[in-house]
Amino acid sequence: MLRGVRKEEFQKETFEFYQCYWDEERNFEGFEFSPANKKVIDSINERLSDFGDRQTQTKYQREALWFYEGAWNSPDTKKLLYIQREDILQTLLILCNMSREKDLFKKYQGEAFRFYEKQWKRMRKAKVERQDMIDILTTLQRFASSLKNEKEEQKYGKLLKV
Repeated sequence: MLRGVRKEEFQKETFEFYQCYWDEERNFEGFEFSPANKKVIDSINERLSDFGDRQTQTKYQREALWFYEGAWNSPDTKKLLYIQREDILQTLLILCNMSREKDLFKKYQGEAFRFYEKQWKRMRKAKVERQDMIDILTTLQRFASSLKNEKEEQKYGKLLKV
C-alpha cells in the first residue's frame, strides 16, 4: 500500500495520465460520448482541486461541460436507463452553474423539467411508492419555480398536497 510522498506522487501521475488520455481521446476523430470517456473526464474533475491550478480547473470544467452536453444530446443517451440519463442531466446542470453559463443552465433546466414530466407521466401509470411520487412532484415544482412557470408550479404544488 502506498503512503505519504509515494502515494501523492502516484496520485499526481494518475491525474497527469488522465489528462493526457483525455486530450488524445478528445482530439481523436472518432470520439464517442461513452461511459469510458465519462469516467475519464469525471476522474480528472474529481482530482482538480488537489492537482490543478485555476487555469487547469477552468479548462477541464469546460471540457466536462462540453462532454456532458454532447452526451445529453447524443441519440445513444435515450437508450440508457432512467437513472443514468438523470445522472447526466444533473451533472450537466451542476457544470453549467459552476461555469456560470446562465443561458445553458436555463436551457437545461427546461429540459430537466420536461424529462421529469415524462417520468411523472410514467409513474402515474405504474404502481410506485408514495415517497417516489412526492420526490418527483417536489422536483417538478422546484423546476417550474426556477423557470418562473407559475401555472405549472401551482399544478404540481396542488398534486403534492393530495
